[in-house]
Order: sequence, then C-alpha cells, then structure tokens
Amino acid sequence: LPGIPSIYYGSEFGIEGRKEQGSDAPLRPCLKLEDYEDALTSNPYTALVAALGNIRQGSEILAYGEYQELLLTNRQYAFARTYEGHDVIVAVNNDENPATIYIPYSGRLASFSSALQDKEYKVSDGKIEVTLKPSTGEILLENEE
Repeated sequence: LPGIPSIYYGSEFGIEGRKEQGSDAPLRPCLKLEDYEDALTSNPYTALVAALGNIRQGSEILAYGEYQELLLTNRQYAFARTYEGHDVIVAVNNDENPATIYIPYSGRLASFSSALQDKEYKVSDGKIEVTLKPSTGEILLENEE
C-alpha cells in the first residue's frame, strides 16, 4: 500500500504478544538479539520479512507507484501499483481456507511472474486467476516479454 512499510515490534521474529491484565507490556517482550542471530536462516517469519523488504527495495513500482484497488471481498484483497507504465499486483488471502480469486486486469501485460515462488500467472479474458493458501499473499511482477 502507499506509504512507508512498518513492522510491529517482534513480528519479524514471529513473536505473538498478548495483552494481559489491561497491560500492553506483554505485547513488547524484552528481546535478547543474540537469541535471533541466525533468524534469517532459521526463522521463516524473519526470512519472509527480509524477502518482502528486498522485493520492495528493488522495485520503484512498489515504492512510488500509483495505487489502484482491483478486488475486495470479506477475506481477499488485490491491488495494483503502476509506475512509468509498469505494473505490480499484490493479492492477499486473509482467510483460514485456501481461496482462488480472479483479479480484473486491463493492462498491457499478458503474464506475470511470482516474486515469492517459481510460478507464472497468465492474463485471460481480462482476469488473472490466483490461488492462495490460507493466510498468505502473492506479489505478481511483470514478465520479461
């Protein structure tokens, strides 16, 4: 989304803070950074946050692109960022079940590649079919055509 990304304290390590007895203190436990020295290779949350950061840092489209909502349901969401004639599409499944969504797309591209996995998405009849696992998302980057 537009703006500077932010990560809530501890989320990069998968820490689940819980509000207890009316106090926010358990939401922000004291961390010993030496406990997380190998987190980039041993912790899937840290690896994902690092990968997302690298994708954003390497993309002017995601940093400066114009925002357009493409799909919104109660549990799924997709939007595009467009910059200097180039597109990136982001899709999110905020459900405990897998979901297949059909994202409307009227741009110039015939296909996209996943930034997170080895997968290609084709545009067919003005839509992109994306199947998302529970509580996941996908970033679709332009294919080199």
